[in-house]
Order: sequence, then C-alpha cells, then structure tokens
Amino acid sequence: RFLLVLLLEPLHGITYACAKTSRVDFVAERSPEGYEASFQGLMAGITGLGCIIGISGGGWAEEVIGAKSMYRILGGLVGFGLLMLMP
Repeated sequence: RFLLVLLLEPLHGITYACAKTSRVDFVAERSPEGYEASFQGLMAGITGLGCIIGISGGGWAEEVIGAKSMYRILGGLVGFGLLMLMP
C-alpha cells in the first residue's frame, strides 16, 4: 500500500502545476489592461483565504461529525458537482 502511494504521489505534483498554471492564465485573460499583476495578487489572496477557511472548517467538521462522516459527505458533494457539470 505504501509503495502505491509513492508511485501515485508524483501525479499530485503534475495536477498542482496544471491547476496553478490554468488559474494564472484564467486571471490574465479576464483582467483589464494594465491591471494584470493586481488581479494576480487578488487571486492569490482569495486562494489563501480559501485555504484558511477550508482548513479551519474541515478541522471543525472533523471534530463535530468525525472524519469518516465528513469525507463521505464531501465525497457526495463532489459527486453531485460532477453530475451538475456533465452535459
């Protein structure tokens, strides 16, 4: 099992790099001329705030309802989101 984790872990680095690159490209395309750097900073701030809220909320949810229930609920939400995105 540990070996499987070691083999799959590099995929996280690839997906993380793709997500960061696409976020930068998304903001660069939609920001007004001359404000590209400001909007990149705003996106970084929003991402940081999301991390703080997510970590705090996840810790609270795990404490209140337990880890297994929390992951089941969040897995259901992700599945529902995928169904909503499918044409």
